[in-house]
Amino acid sequence: MNNEIITPNAWQQQMEAVEGLRAQMEATPLDTENEDEIVDRYADARDSLMQTPAPDLVAVQWKVVRLKEQGMDGLFVKADADAVISDIARLSSC
Repeated sequence: MNNEIITPNAWQQQMEAVEGLRAQMEATPLDTENEDEIVDRYADARDSLMQTPAPDLVAVQWKVVRLKEQGMDGLFVKADADAVISDIARLSSC
């Protein structure tokens, strides 16, 4: 887990990069030659951001929406849920 707390602006930039990769992934037709590479780049960036401590509640909200989407896909990553719980605990004690 990445324990470095970053600024809201830096987090926003990383989130926008992840969302850009997500849009690219969703626009890529199935069975395209580089589909796996695109999916892997998105997943790696998303996973890294999920493990980066949220600097504010806007970031926590983004993470919760991603958790909901994972659940709808039948996926659940305990480390992601733990990261969100840690964010909420840390931000509520400020």
